[in-house]
Amino acid sequence: MNYKPDFFDLPPEDTFSRVGDVEPYVFTEDIAIAVDVAHITGRPLLVEGKPGCGKSRLAEALAAIKGWHFLNKSITSRTTLEDLTNEYDNLKRLHDAHSAGVKGVSLKSDWEYNRPGIFWWAFNRVSAQNRGEDHQRESTAFKGVERKQKDGANNTLLLIDEIDKAEPDLPNDLLDTIERRRIELRDGSFIDADQTSQIFTIITSNQERALPAAFLRRCVSLYIEEPGADDLKKIAKSHLGETIDETLLEKIVNKILDYRDREETEGLRVPGTSEFLDTLKVCMARNISPDESSRVWRQVENSILRKKA
Repeated sequence: MNYKPDFFDLPPEDTFSRVGDVEPYVFTEDIAIAVDVAHITGRPLLVEGKPGCGKSRLAEALAAIKGWHFLNKSITSRTTLEDLTNEYDNLKRLHDAHSAGVKGVSLKSDWEYNRPGIFWWAFNRVSAQNRGEDHQRESTAFKGVERKQKDGANNTLLLIDEIDKAEPDLPNDLLDTIERRRIELRDGSFIDADQTSQIFTIITSNQERALPAAFLRRCVSLYIEEPGADDLKKIAKSHLGETIDETLLEKIVNKILDYRDREETEGLRVPGTSEFLDTLKVCMARNISPDESSRVWRQVENSILRKKA
């Protein structure tokens, strides 16, 4: 890669090595440029591509390289903006109100019933952690990967996963929150972002549903292409080691490329990078060769690679 990103330090050989639970990641020039564009413009990075192409892994790897906190939320059709910003615990307040009336004691303030979502945590971690007025209650645990940073910083990489599963209004609503860097609470007060902390937001989509035009205009877009033969080999070695059998690797890579050629004619879904790696792991563990005459290989192929679109 000739391009040298400004936002993060490109790892040796453009490959992030495994750190703890964060899996290896191979960066391309397109990815590095898109990340820089999002950083410079201050806009969320919308990462699209087929399932298993490494969209979410990009966010995890960037957070690890930067040494930032990592927060993520997987979106469903039931996800609301309140799930991401702040949920008010009406049920607990009702229970406490009944108990307070019976015991003749004062009810807690509304502040106590706020349940910070990942945007609150990203914007103002200290406020989310100590939201009780009297500071006597147990602090809410940090939801995500916490990393100690220099000078007490609380920089965060925020991942909103599979936004295409959301109801139509949610994408624009969450972008309003990101741009304003502010959350409004039930009582009309606001939680503003800590100006000393940085936030980088990655939003992923499997393109199962069209996203609003206004949302797309306000994001930096990146489409992760299916890796070619050389990139597949590089990815395999970053995950499984340089000592991987070259003959086996070549055969599995050719199988993946063959599936791409047959996608339209046979209606087969092209296996993603994760399925490519799974196939390699199984073949290595059980000493299986991708031989069409082998019953065992055919079953492995059917289990992992040969899936209907």
